[in-house]
Amino acid sequence: RHEGKVRKRPPTSKLKRSKDAQQVLLHTPLSLKLFEELRIMPPVNTSDVPATIDEVEERLAEHQEKAKTWELKRQEILEQKLQSELGKVREAQESREQERRRRLTMALMWLQDFENQAMQSEGPHDQRGLEDLLNAAASMGATAQQLSSAQKLLHSWRQGEAQAALAEAIDNMRALEERASEEPNHITASQELEQAILKAKKVDVDPQLVEVAEELFKAAQASQVAEGEAAANVPHEEETAEMNDGSQTGEDAEEFV
Repeated sequence: RHEGKVRKRPPTSKLKRSKDAQQVLLHTPLSLKLFEELRIMPPVNTSDVPATIDEVEERLAEHQEKAKTWELKRQEILEQKLQSELGKVREAQESREQERRRRLTMALMWLQDFENQAMQSEGPHDQRGLEDLLNAAASMGATAQQLSSAQKLLHSWRQGEAQAALAEAIDNMRALEERASEEPNHITASQELEQAILKAKKVDVDPQLVEVAEELFKAAQASQVAEGEAAANVPHEEETAEMNDGSQTGEDAEEFV
C-alpha cells in the first residue's frame, strides 16, 4: 500500500531548535546560596551567563573600591592614633625632664648651702653627708663643672683626714720603738701604719710625709724579721747548752770511777 511513496522526516520546530541552542543550567543549593548572598539573579540558561558575568565584575569593582576607601580610612585612623600616642609620650618625657631639672636645681642649692656651712664651721666635717649630696646631684645629671667645687672640698677633707691618720701612725710607731715595746703592740702599730700609707696615697697626701712613713714601715718590717730569726735560734742554743752539760757530767763520772 505504501509502494512508490517516500517517507519524509517530520520537520523540526523552531522552538525545539531554540531549546537545543540554549542549554538550561542546573544549580546546586550552594550555588543558589552564593548568588543570593551576592544579590544577583542566577542565570537560567547559557545565554544568561555573559550578562551575569558582567554584573559580577561590576559588583567586584564596587567591592574593590569600597575596600580601597576603607583601607585609606583605616590608615588615617591608625596615623591619628599613632600621633596621639607620640604626643602623650612627648608630654610624659617633658614632664619627667622638668621634674629632673627641678630636683637637680634643689640638689645643687642644697650642695651649695652645705659647702657654705662647711666653710664657716670649724667642727668635724660631715663627709658622708657631702658624699650623699654629690651622688644625688650626679644621678640627676649634674655636670662635672657643677660638682667640681664640692668634689674639691671633699677631696681636701679626705686628704686632711688621711694626713692626720698617717702622722698619728708615724708617732705611734716611733713611740713604740723608743720604749722597746712588746712585739704584739709593735706588729699592730706596723699594720696601722701600712693602712695609713695606702689611704694617704689614694688622696695625694704630702709625698715627703708618705716617704717618711714608708721608710719607717720598712725599718719596722726589717726589725720584725730580725726578731723572728732571733726567736727561732733560741731553742737551738738551749739544746746546744744542754748537750754540753751532758758531756761534762759524763766526764766527771769517769774521773770519779
